[in-house]
Amino acid sequence: MRRIFAAFLTSAAVAGCAINPAGSNWVEADFNKYGLNYDAFPIDRLTIGMPRSELAAIFGNKIRHVETNQNGEVLVADRWVSHVGPDDLAERLILNVRDGKLASCVLVQNTRSYDPCKRTQL
Repeated sequence: MRRIFAAFLTSAAVAGCAINPAGSNWVEADFNKYGLNYDAFPIDRLTIGMPRSELAAIFGNKIRHVETNQNGEVLVADRWVSHVGPDDLAERLILNVRDGKLASCVLVQNTRSYDPCKRTQL
């Protein structure tokens, strides 16, 4: 009976560690942030003119539609950082899509903005 109980506890502990969000630390995890992105953005794969479908393939469910206007649509992806206490928003990637293609992008880190498509600081 003790072996069964020990096996159950071990499997529960391993399963608990295995379901942490990628990029977060299991020691610091709040266990209520499973919809958040902790992975770095693949900004090296971004190029002006790439189709929206390719953006969706690169970012998957990490990207969300914010608005559509006469200039096109705005997509946003957030990257969080895990530490003791509440997790913080580390970066926000803003993608502007016109005519189904990436027109511009801005990476906002705290108070600095960076254009990963042009590889320049704004």
